[in-house]
Amino acid sequence: MPEKTNNADNRIKQLFSGFSYACDTNENNLRRILRDNKDTEFGRRFGFADISSAEEFLKAVPLGEYDDFEEYIQRTYSGEDNILTAYPIRNFILSSGTKGRVKRFPLTEEALFRYSSHIIDIPTALTGADDKKMIHTSVFRPFGSRGETLLSSAHYRYIDSIGNLQEYLGGKKLLFSGRVTDVPYVKLRIMLAYEDLSAIQSIFLYDVLLLFRYLEKSHSMLLDDIKRGRISAELPEDIKEEINRLPALDAGRIKELENIFSSGGGSFTASEIWKNLKYISGIGGRCFAMQTRMLKKYTGDIPIYYFGYASSEVMAGAAPEMDKAEYALCSDCAYFEFLPEDSSETVTIKQLDIGRIYEPVVTTFSGLYRYKTGDLIKITGFKEQAPLFEVIGRKGDILNIAGEKIDTASMNDAVSRASEETSDIDDFCAAADYSVIPARFHIFAETKADEKQLSEVLDDKLKAVSADYEDIRELKMLGRPIVTCLENGFISGALFNEKGHNKPKLFLIQEQYEKLKQEVAKRERK
Repeated sequence: MPEKTNNADNRIKQLFSGFSYACDTNENNLRRILRDNKDTEFGRRFGFADISSAEEFLKAVPLGEYDDFEEYIQRTYSGEDNILTAYPIRNFILSSGTKGRVKRFPLTEEALFRYSSHIIDIPTALTGADDKKMIHTSVFRPFGSRGETLLSSAHYRYIDSIGNLQEYLGGKKLLFSGRVTDVPYVKLRIMLAYEDLSAIQSIFLYDVLLLFRYLEKSHSMLLDDIKRGRISAELPEDIKEEINRLPALDAGRIKELENIFSSGGGSFTASEIWKNLKYISGIGGRCFAMQTRMLKKYTGDIPIYYFGYASSEVMAGAAPEMDKAEYALCSDCAYFEFLPEDSSETVTIKQLDIGRIYEPVVTTFSGLYRYKTGDLIKITGFKEQAPLFEVIGRKGDILNIAGEKIDTASMNDAVSRASEETSDIDDFCAAADYSVIPARFHIFAETKADEKQLSEVLDDKLKAVSADYEDIRELKMLGRPIVTCLENGFISGALFNEKGHNKPKLFLIQEQYEKLKQEVAKRERK
């Protein structure tokens, strides 16, 4: 069990030493969860008090998905105690919904206690970065009336409350805020104020890409604002006051920055601007390969730390090395089982095979029991007893530019709702459009609807079905969807006109997207 301490090196040593007894920790977690929750309604229903082994637990409790827990969660959210968990609940985490509803997960003090802060401490220790010269690209919004929030906000606010949060540049007023209305402008004003910036942390690496593309496009405006003591962005007065407190740049530093941008035609590398920059962190890897490749244009040889593997259900992995999107299981955080792709029976940590793909199944300290996460991971090795893995993606398709995680059910629901307000849609598909900043969804719809109207309505419907999408749109990290309206049968004909090919999947891979755009362009030239 992790201890609360302000010493980052001790927290990392504790994490790494825990890899050597990950199997024991995993089994102890199950015993603890069963003991502490035996008198909850769920625990009484499945006889937790009489379960004495993992084998008995697997026989007594079936594998579950969100639908199996929704009624319990809703009653907990309504204020009933001792339904799913006996631990005090701190937050309700909102996540992308399916079937037209938002998913909501309880998050307890016990779970947050175990999550610790090692995923932000590890790169500091590995690179020797100055922990007082770091920036975080996010703005963590206030909680709702029942503690509703995203996992990242709950986690960072918690580690701040126990004194383990690093002293990010710009201060807490600009980190924990509901009033920062132009995040890229504010964050870049902070970053440019500190020549000795040591690290850039983010939730998703796409967040950093968004900042760098903004800087490439708007460097003249930013530097002119700095020189004139002006703020061009539309911001509340209290946020402007915080920006005005930033250190002033001398004429020599401003000239140096102007030369960097002019010599590169607006382009730059981060190490040119911040010579002391030790690393950049954020979620990336295989599921975000395109964004990571695009980011390399700006990062060059600066190491990237691939943060952690986490979901609204559980914090499950931490990357033990720099520049490697490979995670070690955080066995403190839950009881973990693993479901092979071709099996209906789970296996334990000891039974995992290197090279094989599994779906993690979690029993958490927040009241989920044998919960199928829907994620797919590939085992790449072991660090002591702890499995090492890379994240392959999710079961079923997903469209994810900046963390919005729109799955096929959510997209289908949003498009169905949009068609009710515009015009019938016979068929559609979607792709990620990175040709603009911020990036956006590109929807190809076989319909007679007006493209502009459908784009606006679809944007509203996506917000309605996904809390993550709504939050990221409000943070201006994702653009409004673009819609191309087509005649009936165009999509399948353009992409799969050879005999025997089936209709394409809802979410297009990049090659399909480029091909479809080419076919649309040919149609328009006729």
